[in-house]
Amino acid sequence: MDLGLYEKFKIACKTKVKADEKRFAAEFVQSFRDDDERLAWTRTFLETVDASQKIRFELFEGIVFPALLSEYRAGSVWAGIWLARTFENIVNSEATSRHFEGVTQAQLFEECLAKDPANDEVRMALVDAKVESMEYAVHAWPRRVIYAEGETSVDFLSDVARSRELDVESRHAAFFDRVEKILLEDRTRVKGPRAGRS
Repeated sequence: MDLGLYEKFKIACKTKVKADEKRFAAEFVQSFRDDDERLAWTRTFLETVDASQKIRFELFEGIVFPALLSEYRAGSVWAGIWLARTFENIVNSEATSRHFEGVTQAQLFEECLAKDPANDEVRMALVDAKVESMEYAVHAWPRRVIYAEGETSVDFLSDVARSRELDVESRHAAFFDRVEKILLEDRTRVKGPRAGRS
């Protein structure tokens, strides 16, 4: 890999010269010789990146994602965690999203937690991902609750209970109370498969 190209890319980002950003990012991606180099750089890069920010798509698609995907397929919890953290990058690219079609960020964190149950960082990230999903589901209340395909209110209530158990610090206790109340109200006014069985 040619780290000089990465430095030129960073300078172009600071000076906001879009053509240079694109050129140096592409040249940097092409400078990698093999998967080992991609993985080594990805490990170093991810130590410095803000996980809440999207990664430049050339770098993500050409270096970071291939390195993470390879490690994830080999059973790496670290790679699974970073795939979940960079989920917005994954779903916003056709080249990467096809590898995780039908998979949610919460499912990736859930899988990581199953492999490493004592990992509090993953547990809290899983709860946060579930809360974000629930916020979307109830944002249109009282008009309606947006259930996932095939999901019933019983399933949703079960997910709230599980999320509450995972939230051992009670960071989202009030939110879970509100969602449970909404779901129970919605259940009483909705008849049909969405409500589920008692």
